Amino acid sequence: MQLDTTAAATASPVRSEPALLASEDELPRGARIGRYTILERLGVGGMGVVYAARDPELERKIAIKLVIPGAQRESAEVDRIRLLREAQALAKLSHPNVVAVHDTGTHGERVWIAMELIEGQTLRTWAAGRTRPWPEALRVLREAGRGIEAAHAAGLVHRDLKPDNVMVGGDGRVRVMDFGLAHGRAPEPTVLSPGLSDHTTAPTGLDLLTLRLTRVGALEGTPGYMAPEQWMGLEATPAVDQFAWCVTAWELLYGERPFAGETPIELATQVMAGLLRAPPRGRRAPPWLRQVLARGLANEPGRRWPSMTALLAALDRGQARARRRAFGATVVAVAVAVTAIVGLRQWDHARRLAGCAAQAGELDATWNPAARERLRLAFRATGFPQAEWTAIRTSTWLEDQVRAWQSARARACVRVEVEGRWDAGTFDRAEWCLAERRSAIESLIGELTRADRTAVQMAVAAAASLRGVEACVDPELLRRLPAPPTEGRAEVGELRAELARARSLGLAGRYVEGLARLEPARARAEALAWPPLVADARAAEGELARGLALPDRAAAADTAAYFAAARAGAWDVAAQAAAELTFLVGYKQRRPAEARAWAQHAEVAAAHAGDPERLREAQRLNSLAALHYVAGDYALARGAYEQALAIREAALGREHPDVATTLSNLAMTNQAAGSFAAAREQAERALALTVAALGPAHPDVAASLQHLGHAHIEAGELAAAHRLYARALVIQEAALGPDHPAVAESLSNLASAASKMGDLTTAAALHERGLALKEAALGRDHVDIAFSLNGLANVYVEAKAYARAKALYERAIAIWSRSLGPEHPDVARVLGNLANVYAATGDPGKAIALVERALAIKEKALGRDHPNVAVSLASLGRLYLQDRPGEALALLERAVRLYEDSAGRQYLEPEAHFDLARALVATGGDRSRALAEAGAAAEGFREIGAAAQGQLREVEAWLAGQER
Repeated sequence: MQLDTTAAATASPVRSEPALLASEDELPRGARIGRYTILERLGVGGMGVVYAARDPELERKIAIKLVIPGAQRESAEVDRIRLLREAQALAKLSHPNVVAVHDTGTHGERVWIAMELIEGQTLRTWAAGRTRPWPEALRVLREAGRGIEAAHAAGLVHRDLKPDNVMVGGDGRVRVMDFGLAHGRAPEPTVLSPGLSDHTTAPTGLDLLTLRLTRVGALEGTPGYMAPEQWMGLEATPAVDQFAWCVTAWELLYGERPFAGETPIELATQVMAGLLRAPPRGRRAPPWLRQVLARGLANEPGRRWPSMTALLAALDRGQARARRRAFGATVVAVAVAVTAIVGLRQWDHARRLAGCAAQAGELDATWNPAARERLRLAFRATGFPQAEWTAIRTSTWLEDQVRAWQSARARACVRVEVEGRWDAGTFDRAEWCLAERRSAIESLIGELTRADRTAVQMAVAAAASLRGVEACVDPELLRRLPAPPTEGRAEVGELRAELARARSLGLAGRYVEGLARLEPARARAEALAWPPLVADARAAEGELARGLALPDRAAAADTAAYFAAARAGAWDVAAQAAAELTFLVGYKQRRPAEARAWAQHAEVAAAHAGDPERLREAQRLNSLAALHYVAGDYALARGAYEQALAIREAALGREHPDVATTLSNLAMTNQAAGSFAAAREQAERALALTVAALGPAHPDVAASLQHLGHAHIEAGELAAAHRLYARALVIQEAALGPDHPAVAESLSNLASAASKMGDLTTAAALHERGLALKEAALGRDHVDIAFSLNGLANVYVEAKAYARAKALYERAIAIWSRSLGPEHPDVARVLGNLANVYAATGDPGKAIALVERALAIKEKALGRDHPNVAVSLASLGRLYLQDRPGEALALLERAVRLYEDSAGRQYLEPEAHFDLARALVATGGDRSRALAEAGAAAEGFREIGAAAQGQLREVEAWLAGQER
C-alpha cells in the first residue's frame, strides 16, 4: 500500500563497504574506522597520523587522528591514554575557536578520534604567506586566545600551544587544536611514575584528564614555546598557555620568537632568566602591545596576567586607546597642515576635529570590556547549554555594530565640521539616523545583559539583525529619508528610544513585555501625529505580534505601517512592512493574490528608499519564494530563493544567520521539487552554517537537522534520518522545553522514521504527542495541524486501524482545502492516502476516483513529469491491476520511468517495480523483464530494511511462484 508521506525522493545506490582493517600499516583509501571511510592521509605528527574521512550518516568530511603505536608497550599505552585524553578535553568544549570533536573509539589496539575537518592552513603557514599588518595579526591571535580562554574556563590546560596547533579556516575563523597534552587542573593529580608497567591502564571511572602521563621531572611541550615552569618539570597551570600564546604572538608580530638560543640549554637559560630580545627593525607594532606581551612572558607565573581573560581585556583596552589616538593624530595632522596653509585662524578646525574624535567614542560607555564581561556572566547564569559560546558570538556581532557606528559618527562629523562637504540639513538627517541606530544598539545590549534562556537562544540572531549604519552617512540615502521634525523633536526622540526598547524586548524573546511597553508609546506617537513616528510604531507592533504568532494583529499593524510610511515618505519602513506582509499574507494566511500585490508594493517602496546592497530586495524575494512554495510553484520558489541567497551572501557574508536560513529554505524547496541531490547538499551546508553562526545547541540547528533528515528519509537511509531527528528533538527540548509547539515538528519527523522502521506503537505515540502540542498552541483548524493528522493517519493505516485513519485523513483534507485551496498538491497527497483506506476496506471504485482526482491535481500543479506524479500513477496502476491490466500496465510503465529518471532510488519506487512486474505477467508481456522488475523491487525493499520486510517476503514468494 502506497502512503504519500512526504515529497518524493531519491536514494543513492548502496555500495558494499571495505572490511575494517586490522593491520598496523598505513590505512588505504576506502578503509573503515568505526563508521567512517578513509579518504586520504593529511599528515603525521609526533603522536599520530591524521586522515581525511567521510561520515556516511551525516554525509560530511571529517578528520580522524589515529595514534601511532610506540616502539615499546609503555609508549603505545601512553599514546593511547593521551589520545583519549585529547578527545575528552575537546568534548568538554563547544566554542567557535576550538576544533570540535565528534566521536572516539579504538581501531585494533590504536585509539582514534573523529574531529572537525578544517579547510584552511596552520597559523604558521598563514603568517609565512606574507607580512601581516599588526591589526590583522592581532585579530587572528585574539580568536586563538578566546579558544584558550574557553579551555581554561572548562578546567583544561593545553600545554602545547604554538602556531602549528592553531588553524585559520578558509572562512577566516581561527580554531585551536591538538589538545593531546591538555589535562584537567586536579588538585592532586594521579602520577604514573617512575615507569609504566606492561599492563598499565587508566583506572576504571577515572577522568583521563586528571592523569599525569609523564615521569616526574619529564618535559612536555615544544621547547620554543615552553614556560619556565615547564622547563623545570613543574605542574602546568593556565599560565603556561598564556606564556605560549605570547610567544606565538611575538613571533607573528615581529617575525622571530622573544627568546634567543640556538640549543635547548641556551633557550632554557634565556627563558628562565626572562631575557627578552629587542624586536627587529622593520617589524612595527605599537609599544602598548609589546608591553602586554612582555607581561605575559614574565618568568614567574605570578607576574603574568591573572588569566587569559585579563590579557584579552588588556588587548581590547589597548586597541580602543589606539583607535582614539589614531583619530586624534589625524585631527592634529589635519590641523597642522591647515595652519601651515592659511594661518592660525584655522586652529578652530583642529578644535572641531577634536570634537569629532570625542563624538566617535560616545558608545564606549555602553560597550567595553566590562560590559562584555557582564553579558558573559548573565548568559552563563541562565544555564543555557552553550551560554559561553553564545556570549562570545553575540559580543563579536555587537562589537562590529559598535565600531561601525563609531566610524560613521566620526565620518559624519568630519564631513560637515572639517571638510564642509555637507550642508546643515544633510548633517541633521545623519545625526537623526545615527541616534536611532544608537538607541537600538544600547537597548539590545541592556536587554541581553539581563538575559534569560530565551534571550540567550535568540541573542546571536538579534545582534546580527541590528540595522547597518552606512545609510546614515550616504547623502543620497539620507536625502530619501523624511526630514527630522522641527517641532516636538525632543519628545519624538524620546519615543523613538522607547520603540527601540520595545523592539529589543522582542529580539530577546520577551514579546508580551515588548507589546506592553509599545502600546503607550504608540498611543503617544499617534497623539503627537508626526507621521514617520506613527509608521514606525505600527511596524514595531507588527514585529512583536509576529513573535507572538498573532497573524491577524501583525497583518493589521503592518498594513497601517505601510500606508502611514508611504504617506510620510518613510519608504524604508514601507518596504519592510510590505515584504513582511508578502510573507504573512501569502505563507501564513494563504491568500496568494493579496500577497503578490504586497510583493509589488515592497518592490516600489524599496526603489523609493534606495537599496544599494539590495537587502530589502532579498527580503522581498525570500517572502515571495515562500508564497510560491505554498502554491506548489517550486521552480519559481527556487529561483527567488537562489536570488535572495546570492544577495545575502554578497552583502552579509556567509556566516550571517540570514544566509543559513535562506539556504535551508532553498533545500526544502529543492526537496519538494524532486531535486534531491541539490537539496541534500544544501541541507548539509545549511547545517554547517547554522552551527557556525548560532552554536551546536541552538534550536535553529534542530531545524537544519530535520531538513537533512528529510533527505535521508527520501534516500531510504532510515537509521541515519532517525538519529538526526532524535538529535533535533533533544536540542529543542533542552532549549525550549518539552511542551513548546516547535517540538511538535521533531516529534512528527521522528514518528515518521519510526513508522518506516516498523515501530508503529512508538510512531503513533509520537504523532499523538505532536498533534496535541500543535492543537494547544495553534487551534484545531490551523493549516499546520493537517500535517500531523496525515502522519498519524498513515500509522493507523499501517496498523490496519482504517476507521481511525479515514477520519483523520478527511479532517486533514478539509483543513488544507480551506487553507490552500482544493487544487493544492498537499490536498492531492492526502486524497491518495485516503484512497488506500477505501481500497483496503473493499471499495475500489471510491479509491480509483480519489486517486484520479489526486493525479489531475498534481499534473496541473507540478507538471506531468514531476517525480511526485509517479506516486499517483503507481497507485492508480495498482488499483487497475485486478480488472483493467492493460491500462494498469501503461500507468505503471510511466510511473517507473519517472522514478528512474530521478537520481537514486525513491522510497515508493520498489512497490512500483513490483506492480509493473505483475502487470507484465497479467498482460502476457515479456516474462524475463517481469522477473527483472520484481528483482529490482526486492533489492529496493532490502535497502529500505525492517519497514519493508513484509513487502520483501511478498515479492520473494511471487518470484518463487514464477519459477515453478
